Amino acid sequence: MLAGFPQTPTASPWDLRGAPQITKIPAAYLRGIPQITKILSTYLRGIPQITKILAAYLRGIPQITKILSAYLRGAPQAFPKTF
Repeated sequence: MLAGFPQTPTASPWDLRGAPQITKIPAAYLRGIPQITKILSTYLRGIPQITKILAAYLRGIPQITKILSAYLRGAPQAFPKTF
């Protein structure tokens, strides 16, 4: 003991009072894992839907280009030369 310094109780490195808090964190984390896997499985189940939508979109592009080319072919008739 040093003279002039107040005596403060120090926690032992083997003091386990904080241990319950530390164990609560992994327990909460482990309880959350099923939620994460549910979200992930829902996301993975949705991927085929996304690919179906994308495939339908890609199949529709030729239709869009046909409509657009027909529109552009018709554009001169839509705008007669007045000059």
